[in-house]
Amino acid sequence: MLIAFVVTLVILLILAGVTIATLFGEHGIIKMAHKAAEETEKAQENTEKELQNLMNELSNTLGNNINDNIESGGDDTPSDPEDEYNKAEVDQKVDETSTINGSKPSEANPYIPKGFKPINTDTSKWDDPSGPQVNKGLVISDGNSEFVFIPVANINDMVMCQEHGASKTLDKETLQCPECKENTKLAGKLYSKSGDNFDANLTGQTYTKNSSGLREPDNLTGSYAGMHDASDNVTRLKKETWTEDLYQKSFDNMAKSVAKYKGFYVGRYETSLNGNNTQSKSGQTPMSGINWWEHYENSKMYSKSNINLGVTSEMIWGCQWDAIMRFILTTEDSSHVNSNTNVGHSEFTTVPYKTGGTNYNEVYTGSVKYNDVAVNIYDLEGNWYEWVQTASEVGSRVIRGGSYWLKYKPTASSAGTPVGNTSCGSRLTIYL
Repeated sequence: MLIAFVVTLVILLILAGVTIATLFGEHGIIKMAHKAAEETEKAQENTEKELQNLMNELSNTLGNNINDNIESGGDDTPSDPEDEYNKAEVDQKVDETSTINGSKPSEANPYIPKGFKPINTDTSKWDDPSGPQVNKGLVISDGNSEFVFIPVANINDMVMCQEHGASKTLDKETLQCPECKENTKLAGKLYSKSGDNFDANLTGQTYTKNSSGLREPDNLTGSYAGMHDASDNVTRLKKETWTEDLYQKSFDNMAKSVAKYKGFYVGRYETSLNGNNTQSKSGQTPMSGINWWEHYENSKMYSKSNINLGVTSEMIWGCQWDAIMRFILTTEDSSHVNSNTNVGHSEFTTVPYKTGGTNYNEVYTGSVKYNDVAVNIYDLEGNWYEWVQTASEVGSRVIRGGSYWLKYKPTASSAGTPVGNTSCGSRLTIYL
């Protein structure tokens, strides 16, 4: 036994010696690993030096500092496709959504939709040296109809969550409510409750569906309830498009577009018809003698009849009308909202003017005549009262502005039955 133990011990000692020599000897694994690491480090240093020399040579050859370019990300760093837009030229139609300078759209750099051209007016210039003159009312044209850009820097000034009202701030890009995490149940912020009671700084707005107050979007109830709000006068739009949530889907789409592109376009003139073609054109007789429903469907038909244009068209929403009022208040045309008083029909002719026509300036404050045009938008105070999409009470829609026979401030708000009231006009809005 003792002999066997001694033999085993000797063998173990021999194996231990071999292992130690293998790991720590002159040619051991550890020393070899250290040597390999040192050689790799030296090789890397040499490679970096060679690369630096090559870059310096290229820099001298190309005349720029490539090192700085690489460290900063470089001018050739791929940009977000969302930031890339074609550059539009004044008086030339664009083939796709563009901007006047090719930069990303903003409230100060309006988008120009496919099929439209930016046009200069006597009072506003797209190609002004200091930049697009948004505060003067920039105009685009499809070759027939004309529209004015309304900037909306913060969508929270125009839209709110239905459930939480103005108490929660929506995400400016997604419109998601921080409380309910929804962005498909949006509502308009309305700053004019009745008559001339307009408050551009109004806070605390709320929304109550099917209520007795002003709200949008919403169907009517009572005798006007139903898929078409009980109207059989809709003849040109497909019946299947009229669903209970028609207004909600339309409103959500509009609001998300305004949030993304920081604004929308409104008809420069009251809506008129050329046969069955809806238009916003100067010198034309505005739509009248028809009910709210026909105004609504005619407004939809502008984009449906012009499928080459990259826009959706609708009757103007009340929150868009108020966005126009708030915009005018920030411009040199603010007197059109602030200073005008209501006057009776004795100050006017007995027939409405052609929209934006030669008599557009026949509007008075007392006995003083002035032009009924603000930021390039005509006839907000005179001519026809104008329907918007706002619901009022259980069976009415809202009317804004003044008319040829009884002028009100453009901020004014009243209501009428959508079927029986045919003494109003309307105005187009378009958005991407």
